[in-house]
Order: sequence, then C-alpha cells, then structure tokens
Amino acid sequence: MKNAKVLSALGLMTLASTAALAASAAPTLGSVLDASGIKVSGNVAGSYIQAASVPADQPSQATGTFNIDQALLSIAYQPKSGFGAVVDIASGTSVTGLQVGTNNYPVYGGQGGKVSGNNETSTALTQAYIQYANGGLTVIGGRFYTAAGYEVFPVTGYGFVTHSQTYALESTYHTGVRASYAVNDMLSLSLGVNDGVFAMKDQYQSTLGDKTVEFGAVVTPIKDLSVAFTGYVGHTGAKNNTDKESLFSLVTSYNITKALSVALNVDQGKYCDTTDNCKYTAYALYGSYAFNDQLKLGLRAEQVKPKGNNVAFLSGSVFATTQQQKTDAVAVVLGYSPAKNFELRTELSDVDVQGATPRIMIGAVQGVLKF
Repeated sequence: MKNAKVLSALGLMTLASTAALAASAAPTLGSVLDASGIKVSGNVAGSYIQAASVPADQPSQATGTFNIDQALLSIAYQPKSGFGAVVDIASGTSVTGLQVGTNNYPVYGGQGGKVSGNNETSTALTQAYIQYANGGLTVIGGRFYTAAGYEVFPVTGYGFVTHSQTYALESTYHTGVRASYAVNDMLSLSLGVNDGVFAMKDQYQSTLGDKTVEFGAVVTPIKDLSVAFTGYVGHTGAKNNTDKESLFSLVTSYNITKALSVALNVDQGKYCDTTDNCKYTAYALYGSYAFNDQLKLGLRAEQVKPKGNNVAFLSGSVFATTQQQKTDAVAVVLGYSPAKNFELRTELSDVDVQGATPRIMIGAVQGVLKF
C-alpha cells in the first residue's frame, strides 16, 4: 500500500513536470514573429492641453481639451536582402490634421490640432510600402514618411507634446518611389518621384498629371555628427503649368555628449499659383539634456518668415490670417520615464506672431506608452 502511494505521488509529479515543460516550450506570438523576421511595434499617446491669451483680456483662440493624440501600429518585414514591406496605421488627433490638408499635430492655432479645440480623431494609413534591398541599395514604393525636417510623425520619435510650425509646413508622407544607396559609412544618397511637395498637395496631385522629384544626401563625417539635406521640386498643377513649388530642408544633428545633444533644422519652401507666389524660411533649433535614464529636458526655439501674399496653402496655420508676418515660438518640455515603455511629458510653449494680438501661451501634459 505504501509503495502504491509513492508510485502515485511520483506519477503526479511527473505529469505536473511534463505539463510545465510543455507550457514553457510553447512559442509565444512575439517569438514566432521574431523568428519570421516580422517586427510589430507602436504607441498610444493621450494628453490635456490648455492655451491662454497674453494679455489675458484678449479673446483666446483655444480651449482646454483632453485628446487621444495618437494610436499607432507598425508592422514591418525588412530583410537585409530581398523583398519586404512596412505598414503603419494611425488614429487620433495627429491624423485629423492630415485629412484636412495640413499635418499640424498640434500646431499653434492650427486646424485639426489641439490648440484650436478640435479633439476629433481620424484614422489613416500613414505608411504602406514594398521594399527591395540588395547590398547598399534600398528601393521602396508606396506611401512613406517624408525625408524632410527634424521632427517625425510617430510621437515616440521626438520628445515634445506639440509639433513645431516648421514641421507643419512640411508633408507628413509621400506616395511614390524612393531609392537610397549607402555609398559608405559616411555617405548615403537618395532619389525619388512622388505625388506632391506639401502635405495637402500629395492627396490630389496625381490627378493633375505632374510629379515631384525628391533628392537627398546624408553625411556622417564623425560618429556623433549627421548632416542631412533633402529637396523636393515639382509643379503646382498639370505638366504644362510653369508655376513651381519646392521645399529644401537641411538638418544638422550633433551628440555633444551621451547626455547632451543639439540639432538645427532650416527649411526653405515655395508654393506658387497662377496669380501670385508664397515663400517662407523656417529655422528650428533643438536641445536635449538627459539628467539620467528617467529624466530629460528639451528645448525648441523656432522662427518662420513668410514672404509674398498668397498663403492659401498654409490654411490651418497662423499664416492663414497673418500674411507676411514673422512667427517666433519657444517650447520647453520635461520628460519623466518611470518605466522603459512609458513617458510623461510636461510642456510650456510661447507663440508670438509679429503684429498680432494676443500671443498664445500653451501648457500641456502628455502620456506616451510604447510597445
């Protein structure tokens, strides 16, 4: 009887151990995707933003709102050699601005952004392209993010709550073909064709019969210094239209130390129609200092100078009502990461449009979860 009990106990222990081993040996979804070379990532971001007029007795252009800034899911299969693909699906107020013809998420006084009090959400396919790679050559075709500017669309790619006006005047994505070639570790070149220079043009330019040529170069003379130049040149309408539009963007980034980094973005854009022209020059200076792995401070100072009288293509930005007026803006943000996959951002911004009253002071708090 005693031996029977012992044998029964041993049998139960063996079954339990077998079940545990089977459970531990069962592959997880993440391990299956990793083994297949598929990377799934994304983020969810929400915020509260409040704007106030300066002086206080002037009517404010904004109200305080809670917002779903961005929910982004990215699925990528990018082997070092051969064919691959990338798909990004985004929803939130960051997408609402794209669908009204601007990419101002959120821009000072912008349409489709938080400062205007519009916290409606939309969903869009921000990237969807096929890729072919062979050696130093990579070719992508479909919809992809712009190469211009310092700031990017995913909220995890920059450390601020708001986007700059400089970013708002660039396109978020283009639809076309882009080829890039890594000459060596110090130089990479790119050339492509797409449907439009500016954000609102990409959505309908293909129906007008003309295309935009893009070209660029990235130079890394030393490990911590990068200089990127991107150009976009096209027409405002059909091929026989002589009015041209263009955007030239220069971004210089330098990691001074592991904790301190700086960057300068200089853009020069031009949009013309059959009656007049509009040009602008934008300067955006960035600085970032990490006190430790959890706490960092960011600073952004920018100036945008429009020229000409036609500012229709800037609808939704401060230039829609302030022609030929310079805009100065400063933003300070403090980022705190209690966990590796979560960051809490607190930002204060001051926007001053020359000759316009009131100025706008913006306060914002944002939580960003990445996965």
